[in-house]
Amino acid sequence: MWRSVIGRIEKKLVPWKRNFLSTDERLTLIKVVISNIPTYYMPIFKIPVGIAQRIEKLQRSFFWGDRVENRKVHVCQSKGNGGLGIGRVADKNKAMLAKWV
Repeated sequence: MWRSVIGRIEKKLVPWKRNFLSTDERLTLIKVVISNIPTYYMPIFKIPVGIAQRIEKLQRSFFWGDRVENRKVHVCQSKGNGGLGIGRVADKNKAMLAKWV
């Protein structure tokens, strides 16, 4: 099931040409589209650690690309800690599962 979620994320990223988008546009695309794809399943199922890491890696690689020297800000850290405020996938999953407790 989670592999299909990763496939949907990858399929959404293919038509977008990362080089033609500004950093603000890439961040908006990640926040609005990419980070919300697994949200449908997260309130019901616990996401495996490897899948959460893979989703975060897809987000990072789309935002930063191949240029390692420009990576100065963490994508998944909160804005208060100097990040971009997207949030960690595993933390969102835990918060959504907490409503069942």
